[in-house]
Amino acid sequence: MFSTTFFVIAGLSLLPIMAQWIAAYYDGYFNQRQIREYGKGKHAFAIIEHGGLWADIFCISLALGLIISGYELGYRKWWSLCLLVVSVILTYLPVRGYEKAAITVPEAHTHDGITTAAGWIHMVYASVVMWVLILFYLTTTTPKVSPRDLLIVTSLMTIWAPLGVIKFNPQWKWVRANTIQVGAEIAIFWAITITRIVMKW
Repeated sequence: MFSTTFFVIAGLSLLPIMAQWIAAYYDGYFNQRQIREYGKGKHAFAIIEHGGLWADIFCISLALGLIISGYELGYRKWWSLCLLVVSVILTYLPVRGYEKAAITVPEAHTHDGITTAAGWIHMVYASVVMWVLILFYLTTTTPKVSPRDLLIVTSLMTIWAPLGVIKFNPQWKWVRANTIQVGAEIAIFWAITITRIVMKW
């Protein structure tokens, strides 16, 4: 399980996160001290307050390490490339909504009606992660996905889901929409996991 490849993949998956931190730093959105110095407003969220990035570090990196080091996925097959396009589209679709919302409450990934460099890096990273997860959960792999690994990855995604919406800032509040989003994500992951284990797929 914890092969050299596992640690290499898990380590490499941290690079896009570091790139987002660097981009946010030069944009003045790394932490609250920077935000105050640049006069961004007291309701802006810094990148280190973004729970999703911490979830990427502690959950997604481990999941990617386990999946990519343990299984051969059909990356170069035509249907896999179609799934990559689907992943990019699904990741891009909410972008305009985020841009509008961030006009009122700016954050590192989007503010002033635009998606920042950190935001675009995050979108590319999220598209690739979604693609790998779709291949892992919904396609045939070599070897066949084990129930143990399904349970491990799904447990990691269960932790990732709520962290993905949280901002570690007292100004941020959990709202009903967060409950719906997180509940739906967790339900989908576990529904697929249980189905695959029961059906021995």
